[in-house]
Amino acid sequence: MRSTLRTLGFGLAMALATASMAQQPYTWIFSGTIAGCTPGQVVTIQTIQGTQPPQTVTAVVDSMCHYEAWLYVASNPAWAQLSTLCGGMNLTAWDSAQFNFFLDTAYTVINLSCGGGGLDCMGVPNGPNVPGTPCNDGNPLTVNDTWDANCVCTGVGQAFCQASFTVQQGAPWEILTMNTSSGMAPFTYQWWMPDGSSSNLPQPNYVFNAPGVYGICLTINDANGCSSVACDTVVVDSLGMINTGSVWFDCLGILWGPNVPGSPCDDGNPNTMGDVWDANCGCSGQGGGWVDCLGVPNGPDVPGAACDDNDPLTAFSYWSWNCVCVPDTNNGFLYDCMGVLNGPAMPGTPCDDGDPNTFNDTWNGSCNCVGSGGLPCEADFIVTQAYDSLQGPIPGTIWVFFLNNGGQGFTYAWDFGDGTTSNVPFPSHTYSGNGPYELCLTVSGFGCTDTYCDSVGVDANGIIIPMGAQSQGFTINVMGGTTAIDEVDVLQEVAIAPNPVNDVLTLSLNSTRSGALQVDVLDVTGKLIHQQRANLATGANTLRLDLAHLEAGPYLLRLSTDGTIRTERFVRGH
Repeated sequence: MRSTLRTLGFGLAMALATASMAQQPYTWIFSGTIAGCTPGQVVTIQTIQGTQPPQTVTAVVDSMCHYEAWLYVASNPAWAQLSTLCGGMNLTAWDSAQFNFFLDTAYTVINLSCGGGGLDCMGVPNGPNVPGTPCNDGNPLTVNDTWDANCVCTGVGQAFCQASFTVQQGAPWEILTMNTSSGMAPFTYQWWMPDGSSSNLPQPNYVFNAPGVYGICLTINDANGCSSVACDTVVVDSLGMINTGSVWFDCLGILWGPNVPGSPCDDGNPNTMGDVWDANCGCSGQGGGWVDCLGVPNGPDVPGAACDDNDPLTAFSYWSWNCVCVPDTNNGFLYDCMGVLNGPAMPGTPCDDGDPNTFNDTWNGSCNCVGSGGLPCEADFIVTQAYDSLQGPIPGTIWVFFLNNGGQGFTYAWDFGDGTTSNVPFPSHTYSGNGPYELCLTVSGFGCTDTYCDSVGVDANGIIIPMGAQSQGFTINVMGGTTAIDEVDVLQEVAIAPNPVNDVLTLSLNSTRSGALQVDVLDVTGKLIHQQRANLATGANTLRLDLAHLEAGPYLLRLSTDGTIRTERFVRGH
């Protein structure tokens, strides 16, 4: 809490006189405040550290607890100590001064506190504006302004930036973005478009394919490390034009839809006619008659009446409340596929179609016993380099992704090409040399046998090669692809489109249960190129992958969830 201010005198005459006048005294002025002082309190200042001449001066604080004292010293540098009594305790502080020229003057400010008050930084006795407390330095580009030890209000500078943009019509269905962001250049940009895609261009364009209300966001990062986000809503009408008018939805929640109050609807009650949407978007009809389930006014085919569902398995059918002809299963009036009333041979249950070349025979909806034809097995696998996402390729280890088509009751025979075999679906095998070796898989079951072979080998560094080289040895680990040996495959009906893909790959699949999905994209060496996670819902799922950063060529798409691994192949086009 002390500072020293010196004024320097310059000039040729002073420089020449320095040697002859070096013994002349220098002026040293002390001042400050003693917070919480008492009337008549004395401040004592004395020279220390051999400062010449030895001297002691005193000063009495005034009504504002301020003091001032002067020393005249010949030493350079000079040292002095300040002391004062506060409640029986002696408070001390010291400072030094450096003089460069004759008659130079040094100023030292020392503020002490006896507790209980004094003048704050605004000159108010016992005021709140003491060093360390908040203040306002009047600069909008600083934050956390506080009083410092010398009662100067200072703040900490901050980087300031602001993401901002507007959109304007380009052509029908197309918008042009106008970037109006501010901050310290250069910037990086991240746009999030309505279809989930992204762009790092300063001002990208976007083309819509349907009317609606869409969101668009921009994130900027400037040279000072400042980050800012701005989002806006774009409304596109049925002509592909940006709509600046009112936005409204019809009674079914469709933007500018036809289901407006006064238009026809169906209230689901077969005993009413002339159903329309009311002002509160309630669908209601008029009584005084009815239209039966066959559209006949006041007809007999009303809910609960008998009908014919054209199903030979049903003994009795009736109109449901929503005018669907349904079988009376509650009363047991149902024939099975063998003509037995309430018998076990129902559609979906096992049967025997008498064909030894089919399997999994079941009754279909028409009560025909049919099985799955064609080859029930297909051997397939993919050979890739083992890869660690942090360390890169794993020398001496090869991954073999098992892609067979099979299931329960099938057998699997591996021939490693070095005289050893295995009948385990997912074996691990270590080769003594680097190959190449012919790795073969044979899948058998239900009268079907299929074999697939591929070459495996590594170079002297343990990295996969099309043809073998030295004799250092390596290990292969066979991993699940489509987990066909599981009783229930979690991932079903997997489809990717388009293939080849340009920028965005759409992944569609059905999941038998909810959970986390790990999506990995690997190149043909097994290197992990892209990775992302998604949450699976039970049933249909759709996921979009932005693959614009990939080079042209073939890739593997590996899907992992709940112990199930599925691998698909795709090609990145030009």
